[in-house]
Amino acid sequence: QQDFPYGTPQPLTPNRFTPPEMMAFDRWTNAVDSTTYTNCETVCNLATGGVFVLYATWKDAPSYAVAFDGNGADGGSMATNRFECGKGGKLPANAFTRTGYAFDQWTNRVNGATFADGVTFAEDLAPTNGTATLSALWTPNRYWVAFDANGGAGEMAAQEFIYDVAQALTSNAFTKTGHSFAGWATDATATGMSPPLLGDGAVVSNLTAEADATNTLWAAWTKKSYEIRFDSAGGSAVGAQTNEYGSALTAPANPTKTGWTFVEWRLNGVKFDFETATMPAEDITLVAFWTENGRYTVRFNGNGGTNALGQATYEQLFTNDVAGVLRLNGFSRPGHDFAGNWTNAAGSAYA
Repeated sequence: QQDFPYGTPQPLTPNRFTPPEMMAFDRWTNAVDSTTYTNCETVCNLATGGVFVLYATWKDAPSYAVAFDGNGADGGSMATNRFECGKGGKLPANAFTRTGYAFDQWTNRVNGATFADGVTFAEDLAPTNGTATLSALWTPNRYWVAFDANGGAGEMAAQEFIYDVAQALTSNAFTKTGHSFAGWATDATATGMSPPLLGDGAVVSNLTAEADATNTLWAAWTKKSYEIRFDSAGGSAVGAQTNEYGSALTAPANPTKTGWTFVEWRLNGVKFDFETATMPAEDITLVAFWTENGRYTVRFNGNGGTNALGQATYEQLFTNDVAGVLRLNGFSRPGHDFAGNWTNAAGSAYA
């Protein structure tokens, strides 16, 4: 309130009201005849007495706009904000998202100025009624690729990747007996080409979008095939077999040899049992073992002992109806002495 002596001009008191947001003081007006008065205008005799009320009127304050550009964002939106000139302001929090990236800061591409998320600023960012466009700056996420041998052997360190940067996978260093490396699978159960595998040293990108996450690749394996060759030792020819590693085996038809009886197939001098054996991780050659007709073989089993060659069995050939002397024991067994006799499956003893 301001007192005025009648007939004495004096300036109106400066406006001390706080304007509404984004508004500025315009002038004073009265409710009698709508006459307006500027701030601090000199007036006289506004009334003959009593209280003469002046009302503040407001106008839009000088302002500028700040728009926000997602700059590659694939989610979120942000409305344009207005700021009053000369009063600074506070940027809103970023609401954009971008797959595989983390928000870093804002930049004004006109002058190169940068602003942290939600920062308070003092200087105007644009001229009156102008617009400043702030573009989001993004940092690509880092992630890791781990390698699982998936039944194989060996070690491989995890590999660092940056989102949106293509990079060759570390070459496979795993091995698996009887198998070939087929590629990398994104599923631990994948074995063949479904889903499609990533090749050894494949150039890949964006295996995950999550920051500092670990994406595991599993080695996919295919079984190798190996050959069994048959040496009939003078008998009829027997064709080779090709079998997948670890697969069950089927004995071929026995070869024939005039004057001899086929006994068995042997690997490195030891009987090869087709019923219990599976295909090893290598090519092998089996040799036919024969007995001459009218003769038979006695096989000696070390029963826990081995001979000087490390073998658990050895054999001696006898002629039907002709007495022969059994070989001296050639086995030894740590912590044991030979009892002095042999027994057969029926329990009969032989010195």
